Amino acid sequence: MIEPHAFQLFDTQTLLYDLGCHYLTPAMSQDEVTRVLRERQVPFDVAICSVGTFGMSDLDLAELVYAENKVRHLILLSDGQVPAPALLACQVQHPAQPLLGIVQKPLRANTLLALFRRVLGEGLSCAARTLQAAGASCPA
Repeated sequence: MIEPHAFQLFDTQTLLYDLGCHYLTPAMSQDEVTRVLRERQVPFDVAICSVGTFGMSDLDLAELVYAENKVRHLILLSDGQVPAPALLACQVQHPAQPLLGIVQKPLRANTLLALFRRVLGEGLSCAARTLQAAGASCPA
C-alpha cells in the first residue's frame, strides 16, 4: 500500500485486514517505495496507491511501482481524477504489468473483492464469507 497520508493509510489497512489481507507492507514516501521494492525477494500480488501520489504523474507512479518487477498488479485510487492517456497506453503496451483497476474513493470492500477475485480467483472465499457475515454483499 502506497499512501503518504497516515489517516488514509490506516483506513485502507483496516479495510484490507477486515477482508483477510494480513500481510501488508505500507509505504508513505517515494524513497520508502523504492527501498521496499528493492529489498523484496518475491513479488507483491497487488500494489494500491492514490492517483497523483508524491506529486507524480500516474505514468511515473506506475513506472516506479513496476521498476523492480516486484508488483504483479496495480490498483489506483481516484478522487475523481482520470488517469492520463499515457498510463492507459502504457498498459496496452505492457500487459504483463496490468493495471487491475481504477477505484473511486472512498474505497469499498465490495469493489476490492471484485478486483481481487480477478487475480486470485476463489482464494478469496474466506474473506467473502467474512464480508457477507458482516452484512455486505459480494459481487460475483
